[in-house]
Amino acid sequence: MNRDNHAKHEIHAAELSAADVAAFLHANPGFLTEHPGLVAELKVPHACGDAVSLLEYQAEVLRDQNRRLRRKIQELVANAKTNEMLSSRLHQLTLQLMGCGDPDAVFSVLRQVLRKEFDAEAVAVRIFEPPRREEYLSLPEFALADSASRRVLSNILSSMRPVCGRINNGQRSLLFGPDDAALCSAAMIPLRSGRVDGLVAVASRDKDRFRPNMGTDFLRGLGEVVARAVSPYLTDSAAS
Repeated sequence: MNRDNHAKHEIHAAELSAADVAAFLHANPGFLTEHPGLVAELKVPHACGDAVSLLEYQAEVLRDQNRRLRRKIQELVANAKTNEMLSSRLHQLTLQLMGCGDPDAVFSVLRQVLRKEFDAEAVAVRIFEPPRREEYLSLPEFALADSASRRVLSNILSSMRPVCGRINNGQRSLLFGPDDAALCSAAMIPLRSGRVDGLVAVASRDKDRFRPNMGTDFLRGLGEVVARAVSPYLTDSAAS
């Protein structure tokens, strides 16, 4: 190449941006195949500091993409298995609740099953609607609508969605009593289906057991099931 042509080549190359080159190669995927000598000359900086050929770099990029794809597939499979397991557990709980003949049995099943399935130390249920029968008022799960519990938990109840994370002293004392100071985290699930006003709380001594970024789809379904199980034992105005 003579000096004039070389100068013209440099001027033309300077006008090309990296985006122009990338766009050209993308539009002409066979360009490097048609110029094998160019492929052999190109060198790409390696993470370890050495330069590798374009072919070696391309092979490593493809291997990395395959590794990421495999991890993504593994995550999807794991999530599918988890969802299937949770669905099965919710189904079994629904069947057990259907066999209950009074609210005391409903609350007993909830405490037993949820402590086991959530690997939790405590479960509390609070219903802020009057029960159908007066004798049910002796159950600690029924609370008056204007009680201190209702006021302290009003933000969670009005949110209409499960809340997971650290439990504060006021919530812990009202739901689980003053002797459960070791409880650190909880999942609190409003019961709003069918006009039922209440809450289910599952608590753990592990501060990371229930985290704010946890998925809540299963907890929403759980809240709907519990609300339906409780509603037959409430007054007609509350359960309608």
